[in-house]
Amino acid sequence: TKAGAQGLPVVIRDGATLEPRVAFVPPRQVCSAAWLRDGRRFVLGHTGGLLTGWDAASGTLLWQADLGITIR
Repeated sequence: TKAGAQGLPVVIRDGATLEPRVAFVPPRQVCSAAWLRDGRRFVLGHTGGLLTGWDAASGTLLWQADLGITIR
């Protein structure tokens, strides 16, 4: 089951210990993810063409853009 589907959370884990750091429920089902070079932020691609940018330390939504296309 994909994150964001039916309220399932995205969980950011510590890279060394794999302990959960932050968990949040994204606005739509997640289809893809990419980390930014600084390692502090990441982007999620959602169904329906929505992109969201997140702060990894807090799980705070920083921005979103609706491209109006389906990401597969």
